[in-house]
Amino acid sequence: MKRLVLFIFSILAMLNIGTTDQVMAQSKIEGIWQLTIPARNDDRTDIGYLPYWKVYSSDGTYKVFFWKSAQEGAIITSDGSYALEGDSVIVETVGFSTSLKRGTVNRIGIELIGDGLMNTHHHVTESNEKWQELWQKVTENPGTANKPYIKAPASNPMPQRDLNGVYFYTDQKPSYPGGEKALQQHIAESINYPTDALKNGMDGTTIIRFIINEKGKPESLQIIRSSFPPLDSEAARVIRTLTFKPATNHGKKVKVYYTIPVNFKIK
Repeated sequence: MKRLVLFIFSILAMLNIGTTDQVMAQSKIEGIWQLTIPARNDDRTDIGYLPYWKVYSSDGTYKVFFWKSAQEGAIITSDGSYALEGDSVIVETVGFSTSLKRGTVNRIGIELIGDGLMNTHHHVTESNEKWQELWQKVTENPGTANKPYIKAPASNPMPQRDLNGVYFYTDQKPSYPGGEKALQQHIAESINYPTDALKNGMDGTTIIRFIINEKGKPESLQIIRSSFPPLDSEAARVIRTLTFKPATNHGKKVKVYYTIPVNFKIK
């Protein structure tokens, strides 16, 4: 964890906040943001942190990191430049990415919630897939990145669902027949290890975020932590084979976001 804290502070050194009008507009999003998963626990809303950060710097550049391991540290998965359109859209131009072509332009809708939360709206036109992500700003207090959960203050309530009607948390969570152990067993038994990955000694963990629809089927898959492209593709294939008991809210079946790590290990 000490190494993780040093990593966070090293990112802080990259930030240089100016005083021009344009910089004042950018200051709303400048800093370190960590990807989160909202969850409802009894009478409070908690934020579950994922080891995934985005840094918006005052020079108009951004970087995306994920924490791979204590031995390997943090890995850059994407970087590039960004600009604001008004106060509700970030336009990112990819310089480097493990999954996108150089020069790809992403238009991301943003919704700032209180002082420290940012809801981002994504739309892939080719596939017409839509999803939202919730980010917690950790620039002012990097130490919070070491906490697995924090309690959201009453003055900064968490949204229960996004603008597409997909829930972040529900009264009744989705469940897999047989429970978590059966889910992990099904995933492990369904993996067909890609030949190229075996030949090149590729292993790792792919984390996939997706929507479980009202019929219990996964849709709108998003890889939020890549291992290697062949493994990512196989992980997505396996996730699409799953069928859950749908989430319910006030007794009604609803769509909800769900995240699963898929582990690949050469034996």
